[in-house]
Amino acid sequence: MILEPGDHTKIFPAAQFEWDSEKHAKDLQIHFRNQIPQLVSEIESVYGSLNKKKVLDLGCGPGRLPEAFPEMSFYLGIDQSELMIRLARARFPQWHFICTRIEDYRNPNMFDVITCIDILQHLENPPEELLRRILVLFNADVFLFRTHFNTQQDIVRHSKSSGEASMSYPVGYFANLVETVNKCTDCTATFAVTKAAREQGVGAIYITCKRKPIR
Repeated sequence: MILEPGDHTKIFPAAQFEWDSEKHAKDLQIHFRNQIPQLVSEIESVYGSLNKKKVLDLGCGPGRLPEAFPEMSFYLGIDQSELMIRLARARFPQWHFICTRIEDYRNPNMFDVITCIDILQHLENPPEELLRRILVLFNADVFLFRTHFNTQQDIVRHSKSSGEASMSYPVGYFANLVETVNKCTDCTATFAVTKAAREQGVGAIYITCKRKPIR
């Protein structure tokens, strides 16, 4: 299925249920807080510090980038969960948060970096559909995506007690995706793989897309 104008990406129902759950939100805040040092290290290794940068955070959840990089020059987080936006505003009143779908939001302003952290794996749609749409809809020098890869050769579906929640893709999938972005957009794309969790066979992968300079 290919997204047409006006279509929406579809999140796995189990993932959406947890995203809108008060209990899960509290657990997620603790998880994010514990993850901050690793997240900072990863982002700085593939891009650099987000401090002093204008950042748009797509699928911001209850907020982790403001804690990871407290000296950003400007920060705007968007998320389709009213619960997540309420929690984020309470934690970081100095920053800006809007409740909306990624595809529905329009912002003509230029950002230094647009991030989309741990969203693509929770989509029923192939992740490249949202990635490509983000590259078209938003204006930035750099787009930074993080999602999950698996150590197998095929797409792997991951379920929780409430049902199917995410999918992970093999590294070769992302190699092909980056090649397509380089051929079909005005961005130069690269990807970097972080260490996989051996017991789960899943790790994190960063896709970095940089706008090509105008000649």
